[in-house]
Amino acid sequence: MVGESSTLLVGEAALGMLAPMNIAWLRLRTTEAVAAQLTLGARRTGAADLHRLGLAYEVVSDDQASPRACQLAAALGGYDGEALAGIKAALRVGRADNGETVFDAVQSTGFVSAAPGRVAKT
Repeated sequence: MVGESSTLLVGEAALGMLAPMNIAWLRLRTTEAVAAQLTLGARRTGAADLHRLGLAYEVVSDDQASPRACQLAAALGGYDGEALAGIKAALRVGRADNGETVFDAVQSTGFVSAAPGRVAKT
């Protein structure tokens, strides 16, 4: 759910940094091509494009984003939890690593600037 003036910016590439958390999130939710477009492009992507790319459920007026998200959450909360879990698991078939391999890939480069604690292996 996004408001019509919402934007997403994954700008680390322009700063010479990696974006492991953003990449992991994107790889779980979209294709490699879309993830590359957003991360390598390092520019703001507006609400309509986020919806078109499948990253936003719905675009609403800014003042309705939170109320509409609450409505959607309430609707989902009324569904059978086991059914939702099964649907989510089925949608993620083929992505069983839950994005964790992204962190291994980033760590293997030896270039971990401004890395969150999850990236650095302990």
